[in-house]
Amino acid sequence: MEPLGHAHIQPNSAEPEKLRSLAPKGSKSEQRVQQYIQKTLEATSHQKEVEVGKVKSAFAEEAKLSKYREESVKKFQKVGEHYGGTKLLNLKGMTFVVPLDAEKVEQGYQEKKQEIASRISIIEDREHIQQARSWQNSSTTVADLLKDAESLKGTYAGFLREIAFQNNGEAHFGPDDMFITKSESSLRRKVNDDMKILGKTEEQCTQQAGDSLRGTVVLEKPENITGFVRAFQEKCQEKGYDVTFKNVWKEDRSTGYVGVHAKVKMVTDQGKTVLAELQLHLPQIYDGTIACVKEQSHHIYEYAREAYGPGSEETRKPQPPSFANGISKLQFLSHMLDIQRKPSQIGKVL
Repeated sequence: MEPLGHAHIQPNSAEPEKLRSLAPKGSKSEQRVQQYIQKTLEATSHQKEVEVGKVKSAFAEEAKLSKYREESVKKFQKVGEHYGGTKLLNLKGMTFVVPLDAEKVEQGYQEKKQEIASRISIIEDREHIQQARSWQNSSTTVADLLKDAESLKGTYAGFLREIAFQNNGEAHFGPDDMFITKSESSLRRKVNDDMKILGKTEEQCTQQAGDSLRGTVVLEKPENITGFVRAFQEKCQEKGYDVTFKNVWKEDRSTGYVGVHAKVKMVTDQGKTVLAELQLHLPQIYDGTIACVKEQSHHIYEYAREAYGPGSEETRKPQPPSFANGISKLQFLSHMLDIQRKPSQIGKVL
């Protein structure tokens, strides 16, 4: 990717055409430019500065992402040498590192995953998790649900930050907490998609939406996750909320994804139920930016689907080739190796 020059963009020089020329096609930067143009047609000077700030932030992320991808190719190749070697694959302009011996990578991945999982002590109540599937939001319309979520976001962010700090972690809700509640367009799209897939009504799908309120907590060590979970359960009990945790580190997902997920049943001052989502991660897996393995690993599936065409008649959906799982697990393994090392060694390859 060419240098973006984003650091030199100032509010008084952010002409639409100049911004368009700097933003890579299909990138987040390009989306921000379009938002900037739309929102500043009749905006005040202050509002324009705010929008330009968002554009500059997107360009900065794009530059960081470009650097991450370049460094990651070298990292994945270096790690792959210890697991049977690698080759490079270019899909639609993106370079991926493909393991030559997927079985060796799988074995290494499983060993490291199990080591880390053993350091995360979470008691999963299967019966409670099953019961949580019947939890519902009180509101039956998107507008009302977002109002309920909005009324709780301060409380949610507050105690997540407090408990994260106590357990050597940090809560993330996006820039200026902009992603703590789902946008109206995003929530409506989710509800509409669920209506088509599940064959249910708009009211039913709105009540089942589990992430109108969401957050992510990044904790320094696996043991910190255990401490956070216990403290969070106590806080929920104190506030009259309910929560279930699911330790994905103990699962075996084909993509290699790992983490800890929670489903939270919160209650507004008016007694209305709002379902919230929480994810717990280690910084080597997710660091609050788009340049991390959690965010980047899914690109192999997007690019592979596009490059290799549609799937079966049954799915009617493009399916990635089988080697995509090997690529993804090599990526996760490479970052999981950092978790096992001393802090001074994090970021170094083998």
